[in-house]
Amino acid sequence: MQHIGLRREKEDGEVEAIYADGDSIDLRIVAAAPARSCCLRFIDPYGDTIFNQLQIPVLIEELTELALNTKEPIYVDDVVEFLKDSIDNHTHVRFEGD
Repeated sequence: MQHIGLRREKEDGEVEAIYADGDSIDLRIVAAAPARSCCLRFIDPYGDTIFNQLQIPVLIEELTELALNTKEPIYVDDVVEFLKDSIDNHTHVRFEGD
């Protein structure tokens, strides 16, 4: 099963935090993204995907909705908390693919 990393960065690229001390995110989250999602479906499993402070709340909403509406248990609570802590001016999050 493929996984991707997640980290919070300042505008200049300085890393502020790494998700769960370097743990990775299960790509089933991305695979289960609805076709109408604005952010989640665009996470690239093979490259980097960056979301800014305006996009992060949309991503949080999509992850929360996904967890509620998916038949297979998908755990996103820790990812959502990390993203909530990332909402700040001049901050973005980077999903790091393989």
